[in-house]
Formats: sequence, structure tokens, C-alpha cells
Amino acid sequence: MGCGKSTIGKKIATILNCDFIDTDKLIETNENKTIDAIFETHGEEYFRNLEHLAIVEIIKIKKNVVVATGGGLPCYNNNHQLMNESGCSVYIKLSAAALSHRITHSKIQRPLLKNLTEEDLLPHIAKQLQEREKYYNTAKIIYDGIDVKILELANIIKLNIG
Repeated sequence: MGCGKSTIGKKIATILNCDFIDTDKLIETNENKTIDAIFETHGEEYFRNLEHLAIVEIIKIKKNVVVATGGGLPCYNNNHQLMNESGCSVYIKLSAAALSHRITHSKIQRPLLKNLTEEDLLPHIAKQLQEREKYYNTAKIIYDGIDVKILELANIIKLNIG
């Protein structure tokens, strides 16, 4: 979370002449609730199941599409495997400190972080990143997120999708 998946994904989709789907937006539309409201009403496990259903639905579309997922999506229900089997997955890699800085300065509310103080944010993100990175590192492309060069990344993706 906070690495720029949605912003970068939209730009890549434009360059590759593909549709763009943000799984969080898809889930919010399907549920007619915000992600925050889904977490509050039904909890994280319910949300993770919705993410899985969303990625399965997107895979069934079987057309050129760039998908931005939530940061936890690859870590549950073998979603990382599904993504790798059906497309070209990209991990936009940032350090915990860089992610913490971006999230602190972001206007976007994040359900898993809303009860944390600013001083608790970095240790929480570092722990979460450590737990999730084994899934993230299975991506077909691992790209440094500090200074993303959109055209370069689009070309790398093109090479990986044939």
C-alpha cells in the first residue's frame, strides 16, 4: 500500500492500450460500500474473500487489462499464483521507510492503518512488508518504486507478455 499501484497502473494501461481495473474500486462498486465500511461491517477475512473473487472475475475476462490490486491481495487465497499463471505480475518495490513517508503524506484513508499513531506506522509497515514480501517477490517483474519510469516499465512488461 502506498507504492503507487493505481497511479502507475493507469499510466501503463494507457501506454499499452489496455483497460485498467483497480480491484478495490471493483469491490466497492460490487458491494456498494467503501473498503473501510466493508472492513468495519464484515471484517478482513470477508474482504480478502471479495478480493479473491474479484481477481478470479478479472482473469475470466481474458482480455488485455492492467490490474492494480490492494497490497494484501497477493498474500491470500493463492492469489499470487493465480496472477502469475494468468498474466504478468509486477511488484513495485519500496522500503518500509519510503512507504511510511508516502502513506503519512497521503490523503487516502487505509483501513488497516487507521488506528495507528504516526510513530507506530513505520514499525507496522516494516512488519507487514516483511510478512508480505515472500509473496511480492514471486512477481514476474520486480521494479524499484522510488523513481518509476513509466515508459521503461511499460517496455519491460511488453517484453514479458510476448
